[in-house]
Amino acid sequence: RKKAPHRSFIKSNLQEYYKVNIFKSSKFVSRSLIGAVGLSASAMAFLGVPEVAKAADIWRGSDYLHTIMPTSLDFQGAGGVGVVDFKSLPIGPGNTDTIVQRQEDCIFGGLGGSCTIPIEMVELSLMSVAPVEVNNIFYDVFVTEGPNSTGTMTINHEFPDNGTPEPEGTFTSILNVFFEAKFVDVNDPNNMFSVFSEDIFGGPKVFEAFGEWSHEPVPGSVIVQGAPGTVVGDNTADQDANCHSQGPGCLVGQDSEGNPVGDFFIVGQVIHETPQGDTHTVDPAKTPEPSTVMMSSHYNVSF
Repeated sequence: RKKAPHRSFIKSNLQEYYKVNIFKSSKFVSRSLIGAVGLSASAMAFLGVPEVAKAADIWRGSDYLHTIMPTSLDFQGAGGVGVVDFKSLPIGPGNTDTIVQRQEDCIFGGLGGSCTIPIEMVELSLMSVAPVEVNNIFYDVFVTEGPNSTGTMTINHEFPDNGTPEPEGTFTSILNVFFEAKFVDVNDPNNMFSVFSEDIFGGPKVFEAFGEWSHEPVPGSVIVQGAPGTVVGDNTADQDANCHSQGPGCLVGQDSEGNPVGDFFIVGQVIHETPQGDTHTVDPAKTPEPSTVMMSSHYNVSF
């Protein structure tokens, strides 16, 4: 009588059999399913099929920002005034005190791409943290934007779209800020005078910044809804909006040609600095409670 094969021999041969045949079977299933009907992202991940990383483009729009400390401006002795610390003086919606327009769509050309677009500061509203003494009189100082406060922003899409407020890339910006500083007597509001950036510095203050961004806003952010463009790159999306999604939430969508495109929101704090040491620190403008009011004939603001 033949001796029965040892149990370890049977086990090793069964392992080899299943290794070979399951591999053949999985290749057949993968080829059949992918070729015939395609696979969902989860199915592709299960079968080990790499999914193409997504990198949606960005509609043009506006960034609604809130000023925080440290924010200061050096008047370089004009009127006997040196460095002045500033705080937010909100103009709305929410606690917005600064609005910067991104004036063209951003097209990345895929993950790892970048774009450079024109920007303009169209609103600025700051107030001195404490009164400033000039010729033995104490003044509150109010700073507002001047015309043609323009610059550029370079946006990088380093990380795949993730559908959350987590960063999907970084950006840098250069902004030439013209401003008016109005000094108002704390005891006599009719006693006031103004100085302009051109008078003090001979031109604008040049602020540079670096930060992170996401297609999705952090919870509680000011949301200004508006119509998207037709095709990304045509620069027809609502300039005043920061959310061009046609459904609930500011989700990445598609243009009329099927290109993925979404919006732009800064993540966390961003410090704008000049070579002379001036600073303007901002974070996303927030709203006290969720509700929606009509702000104009063509967009809604949530706050």
